Amino acid sequence: MKRYTLIVATLLSLLIPVQGWSADFLKGYEAYNSGDYSTALKEWRPLAEQGNADAQLNLGYMYTKGQGVFQDYVKAHMWNNISASNGNDAGGKNRDLIAKLMTPSQIEKAQDLARECVKKEYKGC
Repeated sequence: MKRYTLIVATLLSLLIPVQGWSADFLKGYEAYNSGDYSTALKEWRPLAEQGNADAQLNLGYMYTKGQGVFQDYVKAHMWNNISASNGNDAGGKNRDLIAKLMTPSQIEKAQDLARECVKKEYKGC
């Protein structure tokens, strides 16, 4: 009986979506991969505003490439910085790569925006 309970509990835990891979996140991922950047942005922005580091990383990437948004290294740096501060190592790596394309004043602005965004709990960033 214990073995059966453990198997059922394990299977149920696999079916419950984690924050980073919720249905909305996957919908955004599928949309992004099909080139529907508008839908990806629509799905990922609310998740990013809820503190989802993967969604924050993806917004940073979209701003870096100008996919579904105007290309903006300041916002790309900001979102990647926030993602890194929420534990996503790729966010820190991307932030550092983008910084090489920016002026010191742009980096300072991005850091200020990231601090403001965190204070606002990621709403309206």
